[in-house]
Amino acid sequence: MNLDDIPMPVDGTPDLDSALRGRYLTSMVSVCVDCHTPEVVPGSFMFDFSKVFGGGRGFPAPLFGYPVPPYPDTIYTTNLTPDATGLEGFTREDIIRVMKDGLDRNGDGVCAPTHSGPSSPYAGLTDEDLDDIVNYILSLPPVDNAIPEDCVGPPPA
Repeated sequence: MNLDDIPMPVDGTPDLDSALRGRYLTSMVSVCVDCHTPEVVPGSFMFDFSKVFGGGRGFPAPLFGYPVPPYPDTIYTTNLTPDATGLEGFTREDIIRVMKDGLDRNGDGVCAPTHSGPSSPYAGLTDEDLDDIVNYILSLPPVDNAIPEDCVGPPPA
């Protein structure tokens, strides 16, 4: 994916410079976009550019070391856009909590092993980085993309 494929912040985005830096961080540095954009055909690495950041990309649970059961065979990434099928109603604090602590709005652990702990790629983000990423996520155009399954609860120890 190249930067031209990544949505721009919606018109009227407050702190546009911060959101633009967040766009760069989520697509060229931390590559959130790669996991949170569905593939046209699973396993093809060909992304559905109509659903950028719309979630729904599936990963086999064993890839993360998650036992099946209790986890589903496939873990799907979350829709990061402000759609009802995604982060509609999430606050800045909700999004930061997921990225920093790996906890959802209910205080449950999120499945993605990349979102918590000292080895997380997000563990070294500065407060400014987090703020820029959140500004961008909150500025995304909504993408309607219901996720087939949801994985909740902390990853197994």
